[in-house]
Amino acid sequence: MPAPRSVRILIPLLLLLLSPRAAKAQRWVAVDVGSSHTCALDSRGRAFCWGINHYGELGAHTPETCAPAHHGGERSCYASPSREPVAVAGGTRFRSISAGSNVSCGLDGRGRAWCWGQDVGTARGGCARGEVCAFAPQPFAPEMAFRFLRVAEDAVCGITRQGAGHCWRPVHGRPGRAMTEVAPGERLAWVDHYGDWMARDEHLICAATVDGRALCQGMNDLAQLGAGDTVPRTGAVRVASAARFTRVHPWGWSACGLTAEGAAECWGAAEPRPSWPGGAPSNPAFFACGTSAWCSGPRAAAPGLRFAALTFVDDRFCGLAAGEVHCWGIEGVPVRAAEGLRFTALEGGETHACGLTRDGAIWCWGQDVDEDLTQPVRVPDPPR
Repeated sequence: MPAPRSVRILIPLLLLLLSPRAAKAQRWVAVDVGSSHTCALDSRGRAFCWGINHYGELGAHTPETCAPAHHGGERSCYASPSREPVAVAGGTRFRSISAGSNVSCGLDGRGRAWCWGQDVGTARGGCARGEVCAFAPQPFAPEMAFRFLRVAEDAVCGITRQGAGHCWRPVHGRPGRAMTEVAPGERLAWVDHYGDWMARDEHLICAATVDGRALCQGMNDLAQLGAGDTVPRTGAVRVASAARFTRVHPWGWSACGLTAEGAAECWGAAEPRPSWPGGAPSNPAFFACGTSAWCSGPRAAAPGLRFAALTFVDDRFCGLAAGEVHCWGIEGVPVRAAEGLRFTALEGGETHACGLTRDGAIWCWGQDVDEDLTQPVRVPDPPR
């Protein structure tokens, strides 16, 4: 006897809801870490952010929080932080997302850049200290189409479809952002930036070309450019390594690059130094960094490990090898982090790190909104 019509309709619906495709909609596919917030994409391209929201870096308004006045000052109000992922306003679907210090950006399917947070747009409501900010995505450099976009500590860096690199950063005392061309004439595959917008000269840009050369420009007092000297450069100089690089991460007084073979090379003040005693470099010129750390050109970090990803967390670099997280500092000795978990992607920042597992879960550790997480905590899945 045939089943009733209602049952025949219900069964396919149940199968659809239980199918892998439906389950995938509740999983994360990308994550990126800013200074005090995190952003992620689900399998539909929807963007969500969580953490501090003083400048609209979460991409949506959150309830206002007000702090009492201290020592005769004014009462301050700002958008409150969120531990839960907040849907970025506007409904734009993104193919990539990136988070920086107080700004976040995404690339849509047509290569258009959208940004939200500090120094974006003209919105002021709910912004900390009344500064310019945006609580929803705004077009960024709309005259350009990008294939790569990365928000660094205080800059937005992008690579156009033609391979040209550009970085935009705030300028202290002036509205808007100043644009810097990165390695003009080169076709780039990766670009990243470190800097402090309050300091005119404290900026470092590194890039990798499509043929694997690593290039850096900017400050170099601690040999951050990897050229084997301490001479600052306003234009790009090649990192003194024969390796082919896929990405380079500058961070303060050092930088590390990931080679096409999965090795990590670091230079500047945080490269691995030899064991003491007898650890002084053979070339005394390398010691002219004004620091007790050994500064020089690129050297292997965490030898023997092959990494699929490289990032920094606080003052340490971390890599993803066989799904496991290994971190090292100036001592150059890798130490396991987030033990017991295996990741397919790893991102870090000034205060915390997050990893993405094969089943689409995000785990984060480090500094939370108001506490330190010594063990990884799983982020709630995105809503349907």
